[in-house]
Amino acid sequence: GMKTVMMLRLGRQVVRTNVPVGLYSCGIQGRFFSETKEGTPVTENATTEESTESPKAQESAEDNLQAELEKALSERDDYKNKWMRALAEAENARTIAKRDVTSAREYAIQSFAKSMLEISDNLNYALSAAKENPSLEKVVEGVDLTKNQLLKTFSNHGLSEFGQIGDKFDPQLHEALFEYADPEKEPTTIGQVLKSGFKLHSRVIRAAQVGVIKADESTPPPPNE
Repeated sequence: GMKTVMMLRLGRQVVRTNVPVGLYSCGIQGRFFSETKEGTPVTENATTEESTESPKAQESAEDNLQAELEKALSERDDYKNKWMRALAEAENARTIAKRDVTSAREYAIQSFAKSMLEISDNLNYALSAAKENPSLEKVVEGVDLTKNQLLKTFSNHGLSEFGQIGDKFDPQLHEALFEYADPEKEPTTIGQVLKSGFKLHSRVIRAAQVGVIKADESTPPPPNE
């Protein structure tokens, strides 16, 4: 019929032995198998071992996951900042390039414009001299017409004349060659224009050469407010 066997674990070795059933009741613990004639073991009253993960191991795993998450978020923010800086630098480069192209186009004729200013000066000298002689009235008309045509051409290319008697003196626009007193004119205004000033668009390419009315030294300065 059926015989009873017991599997004893001795250290790392498992010993199979035939023992009487009564020994199990005396405190010998093991794994008992009932063997049928076919040799198929049947477990009887065996103890089971369940492996459970310790709380420390779970906490360590959670800490590792949290650290990896924080590292990933930090890398994301770093890449985002680099991307934003790259966009800003690209936009700045486009703005600078656009400004440079516009500046190059607008001021490409600056050297040529400066050379043309001497022609304008000579026409002014001719007008001043011719006006002193009444017999040169036709000459004055011709020179004046030529000058106006030249100034119109200047204006078409962004070149404009400035510097008139009575203008307030501005060191950014005017070059004061001398000062003189004139009680009939306002101090620190332009009393004489020796050479007109010119701008190419918004850039001064020649300051106006002027004489400035100086303040009357006998007049006390205005009281401080």
